[in-house]
Amino acid sequence: MKFLLVSDLHIGLHNDSDIWHKVVIDLAKEIRDCCIKNDIEYIVVLGDWFHNRKSINVKTQNISHQIVKILNDFHIGIIIGNHDIYFKNTVQPTSLEMFKKYNHIDIIDKTIVNGNISFVQWLGDIPEKTKYCFGHFEISGFHMNDNYVCKKGIEATKFSDFKHIYSGHFHTPSRQGNITYLGAPYQQTFHDVGGKRGYYTWEDGDLQFIEFHKYPKFHKVNTNDKITKKLVEGNIIKLIFEKDYGTTENEKIVNKVKNFNPLNLKVDFSNIANDSGEITSRDEVLSLINHDEIIIEYINKSDKPVNIKKNVLIDITNNMIKKIREA
Repeated sequence: MKFLLVSDLHIGLHNDSDIWHKVVIDLAKEIRDCCIKNDIEYIVVLGDWFHNRKSINVKTQNISHQIVKILNDFHIGIIIGNHDIYFKNTVQPTSLEMFKKYNHIDIIDKTIVNGNISFVQWLGDIPEKTKYCFGHFEISGFHMNDNYVCKKGIEATKFSDFKHIYSGHFHTPSRQGNITYLGAPYQQTFHDVGGKRGYYTWEDGDLQFIEFHKYPKFHKVNTNDKITKKLVEGNIIKLIFEKDYGTTENEKIVNKVKNFNPLNLKVDFSNIANDSGEITSRDEVLSLINHDEIIIEYINKSDKPVNIKKNVLIDITNNMIKKIREA
Protein backbone atom coordinates (compact mmCIF):
# COMPACT_ATOMS: atom_id res chain seq x y z
CA MET A 1 0.00 0.00 0.00
CA LYS A 2 0.99 3.63 -0.53
CA PHE A 3 0.37 6.39 2.03
CA LEU A 4 1.11 10.04 2.64
CA LEU A 5 1.98 10.44 6.33
CA VAL A 6 1.75 13.59 8.42
CA SER A 7 1.46 14.14 12.14
CA ASP A 8 0.85 16.67 14.90
CA LEU A 9 -0.83 19.46 12.95
CA HIS A 10 -2.00 21.09 16.21
CA ILE A 11 -4.58 23.22 14.40
CA GLY A 12 -5.50 26.19 16.59
CA LEU A 13 -1.90 26.74 17.63
CA HIS A 14 -0.94 30.01 19.36
CA ASN A 15 -4.41 31.06 20.45
CA ASP A 16 -6.02 30.16 17.12
CA SER A 17 -3.76 32.60 15.27
CA ASP A 18 -4.73 33.42 11.68
CA ILE A 19 -1.05 33.12 10.78
CA TRP A 20 -0.93 29.46 11.81
CA HIS A 21 -4.32 28.80 10.24
CA LYS A 22 -2.83 29.94 6.93
CA VAL A 23 0.21 27.70 7.48
CA VAL A 24 -1.93 24.58 7.83
CA ILE A 25 -4.06 25.53 4.81
CA ASP A 26 -0.86 25.89 2.75
CA LEU A 27 0.28 22.50 4.05
CA ALA A 28 -3.01 20.87 3.04
CA LYS A 29 -2.73 22.28 -0.49
CA GLU A 30 0.85 21.03 -0.79
CA ILE A 31 -0.17 17.57 0.47
CA ARG A 32 -2.99 17.50 -2.09
CA ASP A 33 -0.55 18.31 -4.90
CA CYS A 34 1.96 15.73 -3.62
CA CYS A 35 -0.71 13.02 -3.57
CA ILE A 36 -1.77 13.85 -7.12
CA LYS A 37 1.83 13.86 -8.36
CA ASN A 38 2.69 10.54 -6.70
CA ASP A 39 -0.63 8.79 -7.32
CA ILE A 40 -1.38 8.44 -3.59
CA GLU A 41 -4.97 7.78 -2.51
CA TYR A 42 -4.52 7.40 1.26
CA ILE A 43 -3.47 10.03 3.80
CA VAL A 44 -2.77 9.01 7.39
CA VAL A 45 -2.60 11.65 10.14
CA LEU A 46 -0.73 10.20 13.12
CA GLY A 47 -2.53 12.11 15.84
CA ASP A 48 -3.01 15.60 17.30
CA TRP A 49 -5.10 17.15 14.55
CA PHE A 50 -6.17 19.82 17.04
CA HIS A 51 -4.10 21.70 19.60
CA ASN A 52 -6.59 22.60 22.32
CA ARG A 53 -7.94 19.63 24.23
CA LYS A 54 -10.76 21.38 26.10
CA SER A 55 -12.51 23.50 23.46
CA ILE A 56 -12.24 24.18 19.73
CA ASN A 57 -12.39 27.78 18.51
CA VAL A 58 -15.04 28.45 15.81
CA LYS A 59 -12.40 29.75 13.36
CA THR A 60 -10.30 26.65 13.98
CA GLN A 61 -13.31 24.42 13.28
CA ASN A 62 -13.92 26.26 10.00
CA ILE A 63 -10.27 25.94 8.98
CA SER A 64 -10.41 22.21 9.73
CA HIS A 65 -13.45 21.77 7.50
CA GLN A 66 -11.64 23.72 4.75
CA ILE A 67 -8.69 21.33 5.00
CA VAL A 68 -10.98 18.31 4.77
CA LYS A 69 -12.56 19.76 1.64
CA ILE A 70 -9.15 20.54 0.08
CA LEU A 71 -8.35 16.84 0.56
CA ASN A 72 -11.77 15.70 -0.57
CA ASP A 73 -10.41 13.42 -3.34
CA PHE A 74 -8.41 11.25 -0.94
CA HIS A 75 -9.21 8.77 1.78
CA ILE A 76 -8.03 10.13 5.14
CA GLY A 77 -7.43 8.14 8.31
CA ILE A 78 -7.00 10.31 11.42
CA ILE A 79 -5.48 8.54 14.41
CA ILE A 80 -6.68 10.02 17.70
CA GLY A 81 -3.84 11.77 19.55
CA ASN A 82 -3.69 12.97 23.14
CA HIS A 83 -4.60 16.52 22.07
CA ASP A 84 -7.73 15.25 20.31
CA ILE A 85 -9.40 14.01 23.50
CA TYR A 86 -11.04 15.77 26.44
CA PHE A 87 -10.03 13.39 29.22
CA LYS A 88 -6.49 12.16 29.71
CA ASN A 89 -7.34 8.51 30.30
CA THR A 90 -9.97 7.76 27.68
CA VAL A 91 -10.34 8.59 23.97
CA GLN A 92 -14.00 9.57 24.34
CA PRO A 93 -15.19 12.22 23.89
CA THR A 94 -13.01 13.31 21.00
CA SER A 95 -13.01 16.58 19.08
CA LEU A 96 -12.58 14.53 15.88
CA GLU A 97 -16.22 13.45 16.11
CA MET A 98 -17.12 16.40 13.84
CA PHE A 99 -15.47 14.65 10.88
CA LYS A 100 -17.56 11.48 10.99
CA LYS A 101 -20.10 13.03 8.60
CA TYR A 102 -17.48 12.89 5.81
CA ASN A 103 -17.46 9.70 3.76
CA HIS A 104 -13.75 9.99 2.93
CA ILE A 105 -12.59 10.21 6.56
CA ASP A 106 -12.08 7.43 9.10
CA ILE A 107 -11.48 8.34 12.74
CA ILE A 108 -9.20 5.69 14.21
CA ASP A 109 -10.42 5.42 17.81
CA LYS A 110 -9.59 1.75 18.28
CA THR A 111 -6.80 -0.55 17.13
CA ILE A 112 -7.22 -1.62 13.52
CA VAL A 113 -5.33 -4.49 11.92
CA ASN A 114 -5.35 -4.74 8.13
CA GLY A 115 -3.11 -7.56 6.95
CA ASN A 116 0.50 -6.67 7.84
CA ILE A 117 -0.41 -3.09 8.87
CA SER A 118 -1.92 -1.86 12.13
CA PHE A 119 -3.16 1.54 13.27
CA VAL A 120 -3.19 2.40 16.99
CA GLN A 121 -4.71 5.46 18.65
CA TRP A 122 -3.49 7.15 21.83
CA LEU A 123 -3.94 4.74 24.75
CA GLY A 124 -4.77 2.00 22.24
CA ASP A 125 -3.96 -1.69 22.52
CA ILE A 126 -0.77 -2.63 20.73
CA PRO A 127 -1.42 -5.67 18.52
CA GLU A 128 0.61 -8.78 19.19
CA LYS A 129 2.40 -8.49 15.89
CA THR A 130 2.03 -6.89 12.49
CA LYS A 131 4.80 -6.01 10.09
CA TYR A 132 4.20 -2.26 10.26
CA CYS A 133 2.43 -0.19 12.88
CA PHE A 134 1.29 3.44 12.70
CA GLY A 135 0.30 5.17 15.92
CA HIS A 136 0.52 7.93 18.47
CA PHE A 137 2.85 6.59 21.13
CA GLU A 138 4.89 7.94 24.03
CA ILE A 139 8.03 5.80 23.95
CA SER A 140 10.88 6.11 26.44
CA GLY A 141 14.27 7.26 25.21
CA PHE A 142 13.07 9.56 22.44
CA HIS A 143 13.29 13.37 22.19
CA MET A 144 10.00 15.22 22.43
CA ASN A 145 11.85 18.42 21.53
CA ASP A 146 15.31 19.93 21.90
CA ASN A 147 15.39 19.79 25.70
CA TYR A 148 13.16 16.90 26.76
CA VAL A 149 13.74 13.16 26.53
CA CYS A 150 10.86 10.88 27.48
CA LYS A 151 11.78 8.68 30.44
CA LYS A 152 8.44 7.27 31.64
CA GLY A 153 6.76 6.12 28.45
CA ILE A 154 6.32 2.73 26.80
CA GLU A 155 9.54 0.73 26.70
CA ALA A 156 10.90 0.40 23.16
CA THR A 157 11.27 -3.37 23.68
CA LYS A 158 7.46 -3.56 23.58
CA PHE A 159 7.76 -3.06 19.81
CA SER A 160 10.67 -5.42 19.14
CA ASP A 161 8.57 -7.89 17.12
CA PHE A 162 7.53 -5.29 14.56
CA LYS A 163 9.55 -4.61 11.44
CA HIS A 164 8.90 -0.88 11.91
CA ILE A 165 6.87 1.52 14.04
CA TYR A 166 5.89 4.98 12.78
CA SER A 167 4.65 7.37 15.44
CA GLY A 168 3.34 10.84 16.01
CA HIS A 169 3.33 12.70 19.37
CA PHE A 170 6.95 13.82 19.68
CA HIS A 171 7.60 16.90 17.52
CA THR A 172 11.27 16.25 16.86
CA PRO A 173 11.87 13.79 13.99
CA SER A 174 14.07 10.91 15.12
CA ARG A 175 14.79 7.24 14.62
CA GLN A 176 16.16 4.51 16.85
CA GLY A 177 16.23 0.96 15.61
CA ASN A 178 12.83 0.00 14.23
CA ILE A 179 11.03 3.09 15.61
CA THR A 180 10.62 6.37 13.71
CA TYR A 181 9.04 9.55 15.04
CA LEU A 182 7.82 11.60 12.08
CA GLY A 183 7.89 14.90 13.97
CA ALA A 184 5.56 17.84 13.41
CA PRO A 185 5.31 19.23 9.84
CA TYR A 186 6.45 22.69 10.96
CA GLN A 187 8.21 24.27 13.93
CA GLN A 188 5.70 25.27 16.59
CA THR A 189 7.69 26.76 19.49
CA PHE A 190 11.22 27.79 20.41
CA HIS A 191 11.78 24.17 21.51
CA ASP A 192 11.65 23.25 17.80
CA VAL A 193 14.54 25.49 16.72
CA GLY A 194 16.63 24.01 13.93
CA GLY A 195 16.15 20.94 11.80
CA LYS A 196 13.88 20.23 8.86
CA ARG A 197 10.15 19.63 9.16
CA GLY A 198 7.64 18.20 6.73
CA TYR A 199 5.64 15.13 5.75
CA TYR A 200 6.33 11.74 4.16
CA THR A 201 5.39 9.29 1.46
CA TRP A 202 5.40 5.63 2.46
CA GLU A 203 5.20 2.51 0.32
CA ASP A 204 5.84 -0.98 1.66
CA GLY A 205 8.34 0.24 4.25
CA ASP A 206 10.05 2.82 2.03
CA LEU A 207 9.72 6.15 3.87
CA GLN A 208 10.55 9.33 1.92
CA PHE A 209 10.73 12.74 3.63
CA ILE A 210 9.41 15.89 1.93
CA GLU A 211 10.38 19.19 3.53
CA PHE A 212 7.69 21.83 4.09
CA HIS A 213 8.88 25.43 3.87
CA LYS A 214 5.82 27.69 4.09
CA TYR A 215 5.83 28.60 7.78
CA PRO A 216 7.61 31.12 10.03
CA LYS A 217 10.76 29.64 11.56
CA PHE A 218 11.75 29.98 15.20
CA HIS A 219 15.28 31.32 15.71
CA LYS A 220 17.25 32.06 18.87
CA VAL A 221 19.97 34.64 18.26
CA ASN A 222 22.53 36.08 20.66
CA THR A 223 23.63 39.69 20.55
CA ASN A 224 27.14 38.60 19.61
CA ASP A 225 25.86 36.57 16.62
CA LYS A 226 25.79 37.84 13.07
CA ILE A 227 22.14 38.84 12.63
CA THR A 228 20.97 39.08 9.03
CA LYS A 229 17.76 40.08 7.28
CA LYS A 230 17.55 36.61 5.71
CA LEU A 231 17.51 35.04 9.17
CA VAL A 232 15.04 37.48 10.72
CA GLU A 233 12.52 38.61 8.10
CA GLY A 234 9.12 36.97 8.50
CA ASN A 235 10.35 34.68 11.28
CA ILE A 236 9.88 34.44 15.04
CA ILE A 237 12.98 35.65 16.83
CA LYS A 238 14.22 35.45 20.39
CA LEU A 239 17.01 38.02 20.81
CA ILE A 240 19.14 36.96 23.77
CA PHE A 241 21.34 39.63 25.36
CA GLU A 242 24.65 38.16 26.51
CA LYS A 243 25.46 41.31 28.48
CA ASP A 244 24.17 44.81 29.16
CA TYR A 245 25.66 47.14 26.54
CA GLY A 246 24.05 50.22 28.08
CA THR A 247 20.61 51.66 27.36
CA THR A 248 21.53 53.42 24.10
CA GLU A 249 23.42 50.48 22.60
CA ASN A 250 20.79 47.99 23.75
CA GLU A 251 18.10 49.97 21.92
CA LYS A 252 20.25 50.12 18.78
CA ILE A 253 20.56 46.33 18.76
CA VAL A 254 16.82 45.83 19.24
CA ASN A 255 15.98 48.40 16.55
CA LYS A 256 18.38 46.76 14.11
CA VAL A 257 16.50 43.46 14.49
CA LYS A 258 13.13 45.26 14.22
CA ASN A 259 14.23 46.85 10.96
CA PHE A 260 14.67 43.36 9.49
CA ASN A 261 10.88 42.87 9.91
CA PRO A 262 10.51 39.80 12.10
CA LEU A 263 7.02 38.38 12.42
CA ASN A 264 7.50 38.28 16.15
CA LEU A 265 10.34 39.51 18.35
CA LYS A 266 11.05 38.51 21.92
CA VAL A 267 13.85 40.33 23.71
CA ASP A 268 15.39 38.20 26.43
CA PHE A 269 17.53 39.78 29.18
CA SER A 270 17.38 36.72 31.43
CA ASN A 271 21.16 36.17 31.19
CA ILE A 272 21.81 39.60 32.69
CA ALA A 273 21.72 40.30 36.43
CA ASN A 274 20.53 43.72 37.59
CA ASP A 275 22.18 45.80 40.31
CA SER A 276 20.50 43.78 43.07
CA GLY A 277 21.80 40.55 41.60
CA GLU A 278 18.34 39.45 40.42
CA ILE A 279 17.73 38.08 36.97
CA THR A 280 15.66 40.30 34.71
CA SER A 281 13.82 39.46 31.55
CA ARG A 282 11.55 41.22 29.09
CA ASP A 283 9.56 39.94 26.16
CA GLU A 284 8.70 42.37 23.39
CA VAL A 285 6.12 40.94 21.00
CA LEU A 286 5.71 42.66 17.65
CA SER A 287 2.85 40.73 16.06
CA LEU A 288 1.14 37.40 16.23
CA ILE A 289 -2.35 38.76 16.93
CA ASN A 290 -5.00 40.25 14.68
CA HIS A 291 -5.70 43.98 14.42
CA ASP A 292 -9.09 43.65 16.15
CA GLU A 293 -7.37 41.79 19.01
CA ILE A 294 -4.92 44.68 19.37
CA ILE A 295 -7.84 47.12 19.75
CA ILE A 296 -9.52 44.96 22.39
CA GLU A 297 -6.23 44.58 24.26
CA TYR A 298 -5.82 48.37 24.25
CA ILE A 299 -9.31 48.80 25.71
CA ASN A 300 -8.58 46.26 28.43
CA LYS A 301 -5.31 47.91 29.47
CA SER A 302 -6.11 51.62 29.11
CA ASP A 303 -7.62 53.88 31.78
CA LYS A 304 -11.25 54.80 31.14
CA PRO A 305 -13.66 57.26 32.77
CA VAL A 306 -15.64 55.60 35.55
CA ASN A 307 -18.92 56.11 33.69
CA ILE A 308 -17.77 53.97 30.75
CA LYS A 309 -18.16 50.22 31.21
CA LYS A 310 -15.40 48.19 29.64
CA ASN A 311 -17.62 45.32 28.48
CA VAL A 312 -20.04 47.74 26.77
CA LEU A 313 -17.15 49.48 24.98
CA ILE A 314 -15.81 46.11 23.81
CA ASP A 315 -19.25 45.10 22.50
CA ILE A 316 -19.55 48.37 20.57
CA THR A 317 -16.05 47.93 19.14
CA ASN A 318 -16.73 44.33 18.06
CA ASN A 319 -19.94 45.43 16.33
CA MET A 320 -18.07 48.19 14.49
CA ILE A 321 -15.37 45.72 13.37
CA LYS A 322 -18.06 43.33 12.14
CA LYS A 323 -19.81 46.05 10.13
CA ILE A 324 -16.50 47.16 8.59
CA ARG A 325 -15.73 43.59 7.49
CA GLU A 326 -19.22 43.16 6.03
CA ALA A 327 -19.09 46.48 4.12
